Amino acid sequence: IAVFDNDGTLWCEKPMPIQADFILRRLAAMADQDPALHDQQPWKAAYAKDYAWLNGVMVKHYQGDESDVKVLLGGVLKAFEGITIEAFGQQSSAFIRNEKHPTLHRPYLACGYKPMVELLRYLEAHGFTNYIASGGGRDFIRPITQEVYGIPPEHVIGSTVSLSYREHGDGGDLIHKAEADVLDDGPAKPVRIWSRIGRRPILAGGNSNGDIPMLQFAREALRPANIHVPPTGLICIENTHNRHGGTCCTPEEISAVAAVAHEASVPVHLDGARLFNAAIALERPARDFVRDVDSVTFCVSKGLGAPVGSVICGSTDLIGRARRVRKMLGGGMRQAGIIAAAGIVALERMVDRLAEDHANARALAEGVSKLPGLSVDLASVQTNIVIFRVERGGTAASTAATAELVAGCGARKVKIHAIGSSSIRCVTHKDIDAEDIGRTLDAFAEITRKW
Repeated sequence: IAVFDNDGTLWCEKPMPIQADFILRRLAAMADQDPALHDQQPWKAAYAKDYAWLNGVMVKHYQGDESDVKVLLGGVLKAFEGITIEAFGQQSSAFIRNEKHPTLHRPYLACGYKPMVELLRYLEAHGFTNYIASGGGRDFIRPITQEVYGIPPEHVIGSTVSLSYREHGDGGDLIHKAEADVLDDGPAKPVRIWSRIGRRPILAGGNSNGDIPMLQFAREALRPANIHVPPTGLICIENTHNRHGGTCCTPEEISAVAAVAHEASVPVHLDGARLFNAAIALERPARDFVRDVDSVTFCVSKGLGAPVGSVICGSTDLIGRARRVRKMLGGGMRQAGIIAAAGIVALERMVDRLAEDHANARALAEGVSKLPGLSVDLASVQTNIVIFRVERGGTAASTAATAELVAGCGARKVKIHAIGSSSIRCVTHKDIDAEDIGRTLDAFAEITRKW
């Protein structure tokens, strides 16, 4: 069993949760019909489009202050009082399909995180059953979870309002009452997971304080001592994450993983091939990322520009063992100072300029997003990697178009690399400048113009 939070984990929750936009519009419509509501929260914020107030509600909630949550909840309960579950589902489905994200400018239906959807498919292929345990409304997302995530509505756990049964001539309906039932957040999450599934998950994913009890509940994923199974020997974290488009893990996220691992006496290794890209992107010193790990590697090649070389850091004992293993594998070198000199230059002179690579990658991604047949998740372009998809109305057509784009760019002296049948990965570095980005986008535009 695997369980995942929804808002901020499986789809976007900034600048505000998607359901919050749905609710705000309903509250604004109510205030439109009744001017007496103009000075009452949460109708006041909805009517005046004071989105900062709503975002503040969530911030205060995660800080342990529930005062504004209760105010908001009172309005939410009134907003849909008396509506049937079918009518509510139709309204939420229509909203998610037709309304657009305020900053991404794409339908909310297209705001799921593609890497997370890939993870769901991977888990299914390896025997997992996936569930959503959302702090948001259960019945708000049920109409679209199968389409967006491949998770059936009966596998959705979430916050609920009280329902009542009402008979009518042809049968009966379930009706929304103006009463809260369960807020599926914090300690309520593991309780609801057990009540609904009857099993402890071995994998959980979340992104906020309200998810911590659910994550703790799933700690059994670290195997206890058992002679019949191999023990967990090491946890590795990649930062930045290559195949997820150069996205960053924050120091706090790394520390949280390390705390769980160390509690189980499992060491943590940071694969920091692009560690300094993460440091520059998040404006944090590199030492913050490694303070709680047992070992780290980073490349002085890649973005730092040295012709070759990586560095491993750890305890005296670990480095001693690493040198022995390197020697056993024939990795010893003479006159290594020549290569080390380039590495020193990389560390002393090339770190701060990584921001230029990030700016060029962002310019490339924004240009790609405007071209026909190409799609890119701009939110994932955080450092120097841009991964975009070629979409031409079917797998075969997309695969053919990808090959055409790679070959066409090659003929125009622009070398790009396909990863998979219909994805392209581009990486910026010190030898790529703004003019090169312009030439690349010109080549893309010339080829896709025919599509």
